[in-house]
Amino acid sequence: MKKIACLIICTLLATILCCQRDLTAPESLSFAWPQASPESQGLDAQQLNAAFNEAGKTSFVYALVVTRNGYLVGERYYRGTDKNDAHTIRSVSKSFLSALYGIALENGHLATLDTPMVDFLPDYAKFIQDKRMAGVTLSHLLTMRSGFDGDSKILFDVIYSDNWLRAALSQKLIFNPGSSYRYSTVGTHLLSVILTKATGQTTRDYAIDFLFEPLGISILDWARDPQGYYFGGNDMYITPRDMARFGWLYLNNGKLNGQQIVPAAWVDLSTSVSYRYQNGTWGAIDNIGYGYLWWLGEMRDIPLVMALGYGGQFIFNFPTLNMVVSAASFSDFADWDAADAQERAVTEIVANFILPAILQGSKTVLF
Repeated sequence: MKKIACLIICTLLATILCCQRDLTAPESLSFAWPQASPESQGLDAQQLNAAFNEAGKTSFVYALVVTRNGYLVGERYYRGTDKNDAHTIRSVSKSFLSALYGIALENGHLATLDTPMVDFLPDYAKFIQDKRMAGVTLSHLLTMRSGFDGDSKILFDVIYSDNWLRAALSQKLIFNPGSSYRYSTVGTHLLSVILTKATGQTTRDYAIDFLFEPLGISILDWARDPQGYYFGGNDMYITPRDMARFGWLYLNNGKLNGQQIVPAAWVDLSTSVSYRYQNGTWGAIDNIGYGYLWWLGEMRDIPLVMALGYGGQFIFNFPTLNMVVSAASFSDFADWDAADAQERAVTEIVANFILPAILQGSKTVLF
């Protein structure tokens, strides 16, 4: 199987757009996780501590956060960081963007995912060179079935340009829309532009109003293109605790504290497989597939829903265990193989240390 790292984000993008930096969130802006001992939530504390120690042996992990049944049961921060430090979450941002599309559909800002993307971009129609783009729908962009070539092929053409949208629409598709699959950050950037056009708000403002504030979390920064559109599917700055909070929202079918923040039907659709990889084993994950900007698979035969970002940014959702694990890692470098190794290493820590911490016969507490 081709390295998942090569699908996540073009490596040099990290240094082209902005250097990785740490931003500190005022503690009052972030949701305060209720805390509980590992044992009270069915985890072995010694085994969990071994997971934190293993993460500390790496040269790159910034944070590892473990929650179960809605409680923070353990966290560890490394390399001078703490719980209030926000890092770029790279392509984990795509899963947040997915949630915004579910919200926009519910709010009536979008009518249907079958709408062609060009309907939102009339001023740019003259730049389209491939007539097949008229058939690219929002659904195609959300499921990586648009026909845009992969990140390693065309992303540089777009981000080196002075107008990302124009450069994207000038590309030639490599397959008919809907007929195949290719991971494309160019496509997800178009989703951000389209959301801005459809809602009349920037993607960041829309996220704050309808996702982040209702969820009680913060976004400290987000990269933008030369026209000011927020980078669809990359470079949000969010704390590891808030990443886990977002994962917890999805484990609860989009509803928290009595408020339906993301429609339950969208949570179900977006975390259902739209494409299954052949030979889909990578790191400690088997049976890998893709939904609507979410990764899907199994870890130790346990169903997994996952948000994944270049270099080791993760939200691991284990629905049958009622558990969320988030991880943040250093990723400001240009080395495909190193990024792939870091990502695999994080999956191994979760599979070999955190999952075994769940006590035999423990019962999941549901709220």
